[in-house]
Amino acid sequence: MVLYIEYIILDNFLIDLSILKLLACTFRERYRCRNYIFSSIVGVIGAILLPYMLFNEILSVIYRLLIAMLMICVLKRFFTIKSYIKHLLVLFGYTAMLGGCMVGLFNALNIQYTISGVLLYDLECPIGIFLLVILLTLYCIKKIIVVMGNSLRESSYMCSLLLEDRDKKLELRGFLDSGNMVSDNGEGVSIISLDAFERLYNNISLIQLLYGKVRDDRLKNIRYISIDGVDKGKEYLSFTIDKMCVDGREYVNQRIAVAHKNFGEFDCILNSDYLGVVK
Repeated sequence: MVLYIEYIILDNFLIDLSILKLLACTFRERYRCRNYIFSSIVGVIGAILLPYMLFNEILSVIYRLLIAMLMICVLKRFFTIKSYIKHLLVLFGYTAMLGGCMVGLFNALNIQYTISGVLLYDLECPIGIFLLVILLTLYCIKKIIVVMGNSLRESSYMCSLLLEDRDKKLELRGFLDSGNMVSDNGEGVSIISLDAFERLYNNISLIQLLYGKVRDDRLKNIRYISIDGVDKGKEYLSFTIDKMCVDGREYVNQRIAVAHKNFGEFDCILNSDYLGVVK
């Protein structure tokens, strides 16, 4: 069996880097890139010097423990012993897990290997690359699942809207926001975007809207209201429209306010009073 020192270095670096990344994901922490690199280098140096410690089994165990402790110390600063021990135990767990994965991979690919303190194998390229590819694939799959899950959750709160006011009609895309509890005199208020208002009332000046000077008789029951959490002290135009259809359900004389911006993928933030209407 031919051993390549550069393969041993690359393998240990990639594997240590993978373990440290798993550690960060487990504890939902972010470490500096240089800390990842320096900690992995400590692991590589420890692996290179390990054969010199194999003459005594107890000494080799102590040596490995010290290397792991040093890797954790390089990775981040700890303020409690309890936190340090937790990270160290998880590091041991992931090391054993990845070691088992590599042995299983060798057996599956019928690759000759031996374990004598360190894992040695007969292969023309570093096995760490394969392991890194597997971990990156799993990471990408996780990201795809998260994105798809968020998209599905978001779509369940999306709905079709139809605003009708006198002779004007406008189809919009609405978003049910359980946090929108804006009300005026006990009446729930939905919020439409600036673009939606312009499309519905293209003959009303946006300058007047933004400066709070709309007094148009084409809008009913005009009142200026404040919206909690949005530009404290600023007041927004609100008025009632004849009819609003939410996924086919009709509501008459609904009060809406006009935001001073657009929302992106939707045109209207529905009031939480509509919770249960959107399906």
